[in-house]
Amino acid sequence: MSLVRNLAIGAVALAGAGGGAYYVATPSKVEKEVTFTIERPLATVYARLASTPGQTPVVDGVTQTVTALDTRKTVESDVTFLGNKRADVTYTLTGDGKNTSVKIFVRHDLGLNPAERLGKERDDQIATILASLQTWVNAEAAATRTTDFSDLRYEIVTRTAQPYLYLEGSTTKGAGQITDGARQATAILKTVFASNNLALTNPIAVETAWTGDTYGFNFGMPYSGQRPAVLIGVKAGETPAGQAIKVHYTGSEDTIVTAVYDKVDALIAATRLTEGTNFEIYLDDPTQPGGSRNREIYYIVTGDTEKVTTYAPPAAVGATPAPAAVEPSSVTPEPTPAPAPATETPAAPQ
Repeated sequence: MSLVRNLAIGAVALAGAGGGAYYVATPSKVEKEVTFTIERPLATVYARLASTPGQTPVVDGVTQTVTALDTRKTVESDVTFLGNKRADVTYTLTGDGKNTSVKIFVRHDLGLNPAERLGKERDDQIATILASLQTWVNAEAAATRTTDFSDLRYEIVTRTAQPYLYLEGSTTKGAGQITDGARQATAILKTVFASNNLALTNPIAVETAWTGDTYGFNFGMPYSGQRPAVLIGVKAGETPAGQAIKVHYTGSEDTIVTAVYDKVDALIAATRLTEGTNFEIYLDDPTQPGGSRNREIYYIVTGDTEKVTTYAPPAAVGATPAPAAVEPSSVTPEPTPAPAPATETPAAPQ
């Protein structure tokens, strides 16, 4: 009997050892990766991936949540599938001018359940998820702009509404016509403010249309005190308010679109913000030869404004050469207008 018992124990031990060896030999994880190129600048691709909302659907039954960031290098996320299964994803980005190389690495730990380690089912599922992620990234990039905003110096501020008197106007989109429109509007406003004993302030141009060949605007000046009782040729209203992207621009009218507006539009699309009104505050005299050369440009935006500078870090001062600054001058020899920044506050720090 002892011999039989010993043989039985030995058989069980051998079976256990064999099963253990098989378990160790089976893979403990599934890892897959793919590398491809997107026709968008690095800053754009990074910002779009980094700003992905939590539990974003990638495809039916698969959601993704960003878990870690390394500025303009990598984005890590957690992908959930089949209800409670999860995989770790790392997007590694490499910029090459107007294009970005994207490597997607997916890792799924199989756990201790032997059933999870057998067969190719899980391997095929991860391959399908990887392909879905590649399709999703391409679709996200297609929703952005091609302009590179990595050299844009900007900040997020809060604008407070101010009462102002303004003229409704429009010009064609030519730089000369826009400059002439600002000059004519300023001359009219000077007369209106003088006749109402109002102190001149920095002019503000609020965009109302940018369609076809037409630039529509409300051009005005903020005022303090009681609203004038009689208004002829001008209207009274309030300047735009809310969270805003602010850019200080020094340069001529003919380069402002490519230097600022195209880049801010690209920034907004990449960081999933919603664009509201945009406007300019003139820090110098729009009637001077050649027009204004010193302005602040604002875009009122909604969305996750607190994290915009994390997703799309502003360019550091000195990172790229800026146009030569022009000394501000008052609109007239009368008292110097109060500076526009007094009506805004910086966004809360991270």
